[in-house]
Amino acid sequence: MNSTVSRGILVVVLITCTMLVLWWVTPRPEDRGGWLVTSVTSGDRITVEREGESRTVHLLGVWAPEVGECGFNESRQYLVDGIQGVEVVLKEYDPNPGSPAAEVSADTLAPWELYVEFSRVDVGLSQIETGHAVASGEVHDRSDQYRAAQRAAQDADLYICE
Repeated sequence: MNSTVSRGILVVVLITCTMLVLWWVTPRPEDRGGWLVTSVTSGDRITVEREGESRTVHLLGVWAPEVGECGFNESRQYLVDGIQGVEVVLKEYDPNPGSPAAEVSADTLAPWELYVEFSRVDVGLSQIETGHAVASGEVHDRSDQYRAAQRAAQDADLYICE
């Protein structure tokens, strides 16, 4: 093997090792697994519990009908059937991907505005895709995906109420 090829292989190995080290040490948004869904209040609001702590969570980026509005029962029931009594993962919105996630203070957020995932499925996105909720006007890292799902659901005429 000539020295040029050996140097090339060495450079590739060093770059690969550097990338792996950077991937390993780069902070990621906090992944809060192990929250049990104890109740579903509406199609965009749940109560979760872990280690004796109980919190209300609003699905970030999602708006679902409120009590008394058309579609409330269907939207809520879709979540009840899907996640009540199971453990979910709560994920924060990361305004600056690749930077440390902002601390969530229990004192300042009531309810928590978080993404909810079950079996690696985004629960809020699922609500939108099935026509049980719509994308809120909030801007977040998944808002483009949520709006596209809403357009697709409207095109498929999935919405419960007109």
